[in-house]
Amino acid sequence: MSRRDLEEKKDEELMLECRDGNMEAFDILFDRYRRPILAYVYQLVGDYADVESITQEAFIRVFRYIDTYQYPKKFSTWFYTIVRNLCIDRLKVIKKERENVISDFLVYGENTKSEFLKLLPDKTLTPEEIAQRNQKINAVRDAIDELDPIYKEVITLFVLQKLSYDDIADILGVPSGTLRSRVHHGLKILRSIMERKGITF
Repeated sequence: MSRRDLEEKKDEELMLECRDGNMEAFDILFDRYRRPILAYVYQLVGDYADVESITQEAFIRVFRYIDTYQYPKKFSTWFYTIVRNLCIDRLKVIKKERENVISDFLVYGENTKSEFLKLLPDKTLTPEEIAQRNQKINAVRDAIDELDPIYKEVITLFVLQKLSYDDIADILGVPSGTLRSRVHHGLKILRSIMERKGITF
């Protein structure tokens, strides 16, 4: 099978190829996920020194625990769960504090996410507009860094990684209603931080 044929396969199909020993399929998964995973790890851990090592370890664990992957379970959910666990372990070592009490808040409204979708790449933008967009993305990342860990995690997955509610709930192992409440409250806090910093869309 050619690389082009492999690149047309879904993540889950590539995992079956990996299980059969196809290392090129693993390379394609690595290329697809390396950058978003680096960004996710940095947003959670906040230490450049740890980002690369945690990301590398995450990919090593994909290969090491490939037999535990249950096709056709969504690969991204399975993988982000691995990455999240590595980040939590590292944060425990660094801060010795990672446990948070799950609180019930109001159910999140769907309309808020549309504002953050304006940060998505747009090939029609000029270089100046791209630079301005990147500045806003960095400003939002800085604002997210100020959130408490329990909200920082869900907002990172929701806003920056653009994962669905169901995927995030699976990754965190929490009920969908609890997840929506966390996102709602986290976005409210994020809004106030952004207003204080003068960040607008």
